Amino acid sequence: MRGAGRQERCSSCCTGTTRRDTLGIALRDAMCIVRGMTKHPDSFADILSHWKTHAALSRELGVLYVTAQAMRKRKSIGDQHWPVVIEAMARRGINLSVGDLHRMKMKRRAEWAQERTERASVAA
Repeated sequence: MRGAGRQERCSSCCTGTTRRDTLGIALRDAMCIVRGMTKHPDSFADILSHWKTHAALSRELGVLYVTAQAMRKRKSIGDQHWPVVIEAMARRGINLSVGDLHRMKMKRRAEWAQERTERASVAA
């Protein structure tokens, strides 16, 4: 086979190497899919992207449709919803803690503060 035994890294997410033959390509691609699915979210937007629709999000979290819509628009999840979100993500095989969500909240607050500062400097 052409290129058999040659080592190549996946350009998107994999840190390991696989042989570049038909089996190696299939294995490498499968590893990318698996690693992509188990990636630990680092923002509320990452968490919310696990639901394809507002309706699915509202059903699973037990909130009104408009609440799910607002969560996505704001890219934020209210503290009162954290326990349900943690359980929903655990069902997907992703372990989140209150500490993880708190870090995301602090990161989001810093982003909002930066946006307000930028708007104020543009308006002045």
